Amino acid sequence: MSDEHRDVHVHADLNAVEHKLAANLPADEVAFWTVNGMPRQTGAGARIVFSTNDRVVAEGEIVDVVDGRIWFDGLEETDGEVIPAIQPPTRGFKYGPAVQEGSP
Repeated sequence: MSDEHRDVHVHADLNAVEHKLAANLPADEVAFWTVNGMPRQTGAGARIVFSTNDRVVAEGEIVDVVDGRIWFDGLEETDGEVIPAIQPPTRGFKYGPAVQEGSP
């Protein structure tokens, strides 16, 4: 994997990910999202963002990717911020802009 990882945007409402919120997970557990294949353009340190249309409902930090899964820290619910310059997918997931590994 390269030194750049891209954020992942998933079309899902809060009801679909509520059980993955940090407040609903034991402190030592991480959550995952099932995908088809190996997510090759993202990795540890990038964000996974769940949104409905153009509003973010929850987000978290990716900790690992394996074939078929994106693992991430428990999600934090957001206040419905608008996703800038990214058309959210209507199904599946979409990559966002690249972020440098180790950057916030």
